[in-house]
Amino acid sequence: MVKEYDNFKELEKNELGNYFIECIDRGSNVTMLAPHGGRIEPRTDAIAKAIACQNFNYYGFIAERSKIEGRKNMHITSHKFDEPKAIELIKKSEIVIAIHGCNDRHSKRDDKKEIFI
Repeated sequence: MVKEYDNFKELEKNELGNYFIECIDRGSNVTMLAPHGGRIEPRTDAIAKAIACQNFNYYGFIAERSKIEGRKNMHITSHKFDEPKAIELIKKSEIVIAIHGCNDRHSKRDDKKEIFI
């Protein structure tokens, strides 16, 4: 099993320069969140940003590297995702929608494209 980071401080200490954060506070009570954007769950940040449009707050953690053998995956499981800008934006919101990717390697479908709600 690939090891991942337990919290943002640990990731930040080891991955500085391998990610960037987009955080747009529009004063909305709705926030679109992509905690695994970039090369972790590709295109989830673009989807969250498109849904947010000019109406909702947007937060994207965008990883600029993919998995490298011998290094931890840049993924922080969602219930442990504690990046300070994300937490601040979430605390101001009544509704938070997180966009995630899914790679179902066991799907019997040829195209393996699915949406889970």
